Amino acid sequence: MTDAPTELTKLIEAEKTYQSSVKEAKKVFKETNKVWAKKLKEAEKSLNNALRNESIDRFGKIKLFEDRIESPEGTAFFTNGEVKAEVEAEGNLSISQRPTVTRWACCGCFSLAMPKKTTHDSRQLFLTITAPGVGLLVKSKLPDSKKIRQFAVNVNSAYQSAEVKKKSREDAVKVATSGLETVKKEMETSTSKAKETLSIVIEDKSQLNDAILAAENQLSQSENKKLAAEVEKAKKLLLTESE
Repeated sequence: MTDAPTELTKLIEAEKTYQSSVKEAKKVFKETNKVWAKKLKEAEKSLNNALRNESIDRFGKIKLFEDRIESPEGTAFFTNGEVKAEVEAEGNLSISQRPTVTRWACCGCFSLAMPKKTTHDSRQLFLTITAPGVGLLVKSKLPDSKKIRQFAVNVNSAYQSAEVKKKSREDAVKVATSGLETVKKEMETSTSKAKETLSIVIEDKSQLNDAILAAENQLSQSENKKLAAEVEKAKKLLLTESE
């Protein structure tokens, strides 16, 4: 006759083996989902970056993009026709001289030789942007000369490279979209496999069931409270993992 302590040991070992196998399968399933969730997020980010078309420059209320110009007067797409930006200067810089009362009081007739100099600066810059359906004329002060001239250069450069940038963006979107679809398919395959493996491990209760039956058979022959308690524990384990 098999003694109770032996059946108790076998039952405890069967429980540990089952719990360990289920724990490992759950860990693999969790890690698999985590890894692929990260890959999916990265693929989605790549696609969003490829689709993103943010402003690359602006002057006042005029925004410049790779493929267009936006302003309160309207939007002009480079693909609709020629876009040209020019900067023109108007006005002049002059200096006038005149004696002042203060200088006359201080210097008398010598003030005529030391007239006060006054600078008159009427110079202005005009940014003209000609585009299909939109005509823009922006007036700027001279201190903004460098900025407005650079903006005009950027507009012309963006127009000239619009076709190349468009093709490059379309290629990037195509690659990113394909990459995202690939990740989704591989993610479905991997996570489904991990889930299936977990289900198989959870349902593989043969060793534990055999240990429970052997223990119950022992209990039918002789009472053992410790073994009986372990049998109930093992049965609860099976029910818990089945839910």
